Amino acid sequence: MAFTKSSLPCFGQERSKFLCHLSIRVKQSKSCCVYEKKGQTGSISKAHSSLGGIQKQLSAMFACLEICRSVTSQISTQASFRLLVKYDIALEEVCICRSRRLIDVNIKRPILSSGPDSVIVKPKAFTDSSSMDRAEDPTVSPSGYYYEDQWRPRTHWIHHFNKSDDITKCLQGKVVHLFGDSTIRQWFEYLTAVVPDLVEFNLGSPKNVGPFMSVDLKHNILLKFRCHGPPIRFSTVFSSELRYIANELNGIVGGRNTVIAITIWSHFSTFPVEVYIRRLRNIRRSIIQLLDRSPKTLIIIRTANVQELGPEVSLFNSDWYSFQLDSVMRKMFSGIAVHFVDAWEMSLAHYLPHNLHPKEVIVKNQIDAFLSYVCPLQT
Repeated sequence: MAFTKSSLPCFGQERSKFLCHLSIRVKQSKSCCVYEKKGQTGSISKAHSSLGGIQKQLSAMFACLEICRSVTSQISTQASFRLLVKYDIALEEVCICRSRRLIDVNIKRPILSSGPDSVIVKPKAFTDSSSMDRAEDPTVSPSGYYYEDQWRPRTHWIHHFNKSDDITKCLQGKVVHLFGDSTIRQWFEYLTAVVPDLVEFNLGSPKNVGPFMSVDLKHNILLKFRCHGPPIRFSTVFSSELRYIANELNGIVGGRNTVIAITIWSHFSTFPVEVYIRRLRNIRRSIIQLLDRSPKTLIIIRTANVQELGPEVSLFNSDWYSFQLDSVMRKMFSGIAVHFVDAWEMSLAHYLPHNLHPKEVIVKNQIDAFLSYVCPLQT
């Protein structure tokens, strides 16, 4: 027999509210005894009830609970006590009432701060430019915060490239390779649109698939994008263009003027994580080999990001699974000389709605973080 919270007499006290737990197994019984075990009054309450049938048994149970209520009204809210309901022949007891204040909690209701209306964020000790050659810790959380729509990491300085000339100056003489899905294709589209002399060369590639290439002959800049190998959820792709990132890395000479950015996560969300781990192991091996033959090559990992989960997408995807993939990615590439652009926290911390393809203001901050590794600030 089940009792709801609203049916228990222990609730509804004016001075305080009490959390009561009731679980009674009734066998053949004839009487009921209620004892107060601990309390500040020191008195003992006892009640006997005739239990001839189910209705009488229920009446006796509620009579016991009435005693519970009368006793609790005499003690302070900090006191604790125990009521034992004992049946003569059969059974164990069971009414435990502890003095607790009950607070109505709705997890969807925002909890407003009652403290000061301003917060001063003191970043951790920033690293200087010489530390850029060392491996990073991708598990730092939170990794940064927004101030006036500008991302500020907690572990190092970044430069905000608000002028196209600054971006051109930073990328001058560089060959930039972008490998991954449509979230890093946004970097290609942003740079091509913002840098005036960077012109896309028409390769006749499908719009969403690529490969794409932009060239700035005046400043000797080459920007390339190629999607990762299957699994992919793009439109139709020519089999000749299905190239794995690890194989592409093996064909890059590398060097001081070579910049590589990689992201791979979204299209693996409907596959077992073992498939994803196997793919990252191959990419990690190729990165290590590339750094062995060209240690000055700059390699940057773009993490996953949160996304909008509409009625259709929610059937086969979730931020929780993306978070698991992102955690695997961070662990897989930790301990080697690569850098991270934390797109997850950049999209999570911003006030704009979640989107698989973040809005331009967020992409701009990702590019700022990316270019700050290419052209680190001298401190």
